[in-house]
Amino acid sequence: MKNLTSTVYLFVFFFCSADLTQAQSTRLDVVGHSKISGNLELRHMDDETTLHIGKNAGINTDFSTPPIHNSFTGFGAGQNNTMGTHNSFFGSHAGINNESGSYNSAFGVDANVGIDGTYNSSFGAFAGLQLTIGNYNSFFGSYAGLFTSSGGENSFFGAKTGEANTTGHANSFFGYISGEQNINGIGNSFFGHGSGQANTEGNENVFIGATSGVNNTTGSGNTFIGQGVGNGNVTGNNNTYLGKGANQATEDSVLNEAIAIGYLAKVDCSNCAV
Repeated sequence: MKNLTSTVYLFVFFFCSADLTQAQSTRLDVVGHSKISGNLELRHMDDETTLHIGKNAGINTDFSTPPIHNSFTGFGAGQNNTMGTHNSFFGSHAGINNESGSYNSAFGVDANVGIDGTYNSSFGAFAGLQLTIGNYNSFFGSYAGLFTSSGGENSFFGAKTGEANTTGHANSFFGYISGEQNINGIGNSFFGHGSGQANTEGNENVFIGATSGVNNTTGSGNTFIGQGVGNGNVTGNNNTYLGKGANQATEDSVLNEAIAIGYLAKVDCSNCAV
């Protein structure tokens, strides 16, 4: 009887071991604390260079010509990607608009990099959400570059920077809501909280300092340096104001090629210097 019992136990052991091995090949359920010592390698079954984690993540990727080199993590991350390669999308619906773009990075809920754009980086909720074909954009902060559609070579750093931008390109906005209302302005550099906030179509302006050039809308070629500098300018062009509070004597007046240098310096005519 003892030998028979041992035989039965041995049979049950091998039977259960076989079932366990088969079950683990298709599904693994872990309840409670777990620990892994050593290396853990995760990869897509169709391409060892690719990782998809989350429902519908990268679900439409074409694996007919690997390696793909994509990493998609989050619900619907990279969901519409078909031919794009070398992309990294992390967050719910991150990079969801991408179809064939490559070398893009999107981190955050609905952070996006365009349909076939390349070398775009979006970090923050809704950053670059509407981007379609723009290239070489860097959007960092919630809502940064939210409505940019085809603009390229933009650098927006800070929440809501360049939020309204659609086709403007080669802009650099740094600081909360800087360049927030820019639509298609080109080649602007705004540095500081609220700098150039109202600019819509002005080009090649340089505003450095908190709220510098904050009311400029279509003025171009202006250089305002210092806190609150040039706040009176709306549509004037090619003005140079340097120093805290430097401005034009009458706000909303249209001056061109005026120069004001010094603390609270005020200029009252075009082609004049104070």
